[in-house]
Amino acid sequence: MPPAQFGTPWSRSHGMVLLLAAGLAALTACGGRADLAPLLDPSLGAVPCSRNAAGRLLLEISNQGKRPSRASTTSVAFPVFEVRLPTRPLAPGEHTQLSLALPELCEEPGCDFTIWIDAKEEVRESNEDNNRATAKCPSP
Repeated sequence: MPPAQFGTPWSRSHGMVLLLAAGLAALTACGGRADLAPLLDPSLGAVPCSRNAAGRLLLEISNQGKRPSRASTTSVAFPVFEVRLPTRPLAPGEHTQLSLALPELCEEPGCDFTIWIDAKEEVRESNEDNNRATAKCPSP
């Protein structure tokens, strides 16, 4: 007697598709995505205010995830305006540095700013909650 088979060929293949989709969803839920974040100074718990020799603000961004990221947009918001910077794709564990001129209003007495990685939400990430951070830049 032949072994019993359940369902039609369509339902068996459809079930396989559902099983594969569920496995992919589980992989993604377990951190199988990119995770972009600004690098924070552990002693400050904030973005460090670093400048290069020309006085430009330097920002470090990393991909802490398990998959490469796609290109994205980083927003740096000062008290009266915002700057948007293109951010290149990053491999897992890779860092990149962005630089921008500090606005004149930040020269004296300094200013606060907020950095938002992936500001346009172009990258599906394992953790969207770590994309924003604040900093205070003292006067040079």
